[in-house]
Amino acid sequence: MSSLQPIFDKNNVKLVGVAPESLGLEEFQKLNLFSGDLYIDEKKKCYTDLGFSNYSFMGALGAAVDKDTRDIANKAKKEGISGNIKGDWYQMGGVLIVKKGGEVLKLYKQQKGSDHMKNQEILDVLGIKAEAKAGTEAQPECSDVCGLPPKK
Repeated sequence: MSSLQPIFDKNNVKLVGVAPESLGLEEFQKLNLFSGDLYIDEKKKCYTDLGFSNYSFMGALGAAVDKDTRDIANKAKKEGISGNIKGDWYQMGGVLIVKKGGEVLKLYKQQKGSDHMKNQEILDVLGIKAEAKAGTEAQPECSDVCGLPPKK
């Protein structure tokens, strides 16, 4: 999504991310994969309020062997992005697009770790007449694909 930052800048769109924990944050920031403001919600209040789901243990196990998940892991590896097995592997996320003034334009919820909104769909929801660059559709989610999480 950060590949859209130049388009966002031209259209006065602010990119904000919310992470469920600070574990791995420094490592993530060093990769320069996210160009927006990043907030930590360790109590996961926004995740709960938005209705984002969690994997069960069996769901996480299934995600580890899912073809789409493996494809994203391979794409990330080719781009030099590595993951780790730290942190909360069970929390799903999504995309919330809010118009200035608070009107919700789109709430996209992951059903599995490899799910993501396509960049062109984000631009379309925002009403921005621009074309996402080729090769920017799949957003690697390494924290979801690089191994089976420890049981909490």
